[in-house]
Amino acid sequence: MDNTTEYASISEVFTSIQVGECDYAIVRYSVGRRAIASLPDSNIEAVGPTLLNNYVCIGVDPDQSGLLKEVNNAIISVSIDGTLSALSKKWLGNYVGTLTFMELLHDNIDILIYIAGTIALIMLFSLLLIRRSFSRKKETVLKRLAERDQLTGLYNRATCEGIIRETLNASDPAHDMHALLIIDMDNFKAINDNFGHMEGDLVLSRLADGLSKIFRTGDIVGRLGGDEFFVFMAHCTDKKAPVAKTKQIGELFFNVYRLNEAAFCISASIGIAMFPEQGVTFTQLYRSADDALYEAKYRGKNGFALFNGEGEYTYSNFSTPASCNDAQ
Repeated sequence: MDNTTEYASISEVFTSIQVGECDYAIVRYSVGRRAIASLPDSNIEAVGPTLLNNYVCIGVDPDQSGLLKEVNNAIISVSIDGTLSALSKKWLGNYVGTLTFMELLHDNIDILIYIAGTIALIMLFSLLLIRRSFSRKKETVLKRLAERDQLTGLYNRATCEGIIRETLNASDPAHDMHALLIIDMDNFKAINDNFGHMEGDLVLSRLADGLSKIFRTGDIVGRLGGDEFFVFMAHCTDKKAPVAKTKQIGELFFNVYRLNEAAFCISASIGIAMFPEQGVTFTQLYRSADDALYEAKYRGKNGFALFNGEGEYTYSNFSTPASCNDAQ
């Protein structure tokens, strides 16, 4: 390697020529390789890595005039095909082996096409991923809009009915037990009439959030519409499970609203129907729970009713603070 010099950049090549460190700069690496290969006894070895994949510098000791001539002749012999854009026997401070942009482009067209193709594929793949992500988000939003009540965020009636029907169809009346609760808010009209519908919406949203926290993740909590909600408790251990939940519902719903000297109390009336005793289909179960709700309303509201299977209802009234008795 005594007769060769490796440079890190083209600017270093120019500098080495101007100061006399290097006698030749062979344009295009393929030419340099071929020139060196034609001088097996010259002790000149290939220089690498190449500069921009196009340049190789060969330095020749000035005292080796014979070698200088051999290198020059070798370069000329491998450059007859026009590979070199220019050639000089010895550098005199001017760079003569320049490449035009079009020559550089032509020499590297395969690499450029590969790079451009790779970039295009990456961009296309990225766009597809972005589009797919937006599509999924859009589907999720649309699905939620279709399934949920817009005010409370709970499942709407149609979605609840569909889920409950699927559960009932897959249930075995001999082994499974479910409960359907229909919940109606007592005196809700007084809130809308005296405090406005905005306050009424806030009350509904608060109650919906509270109901979701009371029940299990697997239970279906939905809004029937207006001031009515319903809950489907899947796989109950016995009738005590839904009855125990009614106390929590009663405490959640009960509240007193005051306007001037008037007090308005809201509470919950609940109808309960059990699968399979009060129905094995959604229609049967819903009708039974609705009848039980009517019974709870008839008995004075603020309580729950459960059909006991003998033509009678089990009814229990929730406790009412004395401050609210005059308002009801």
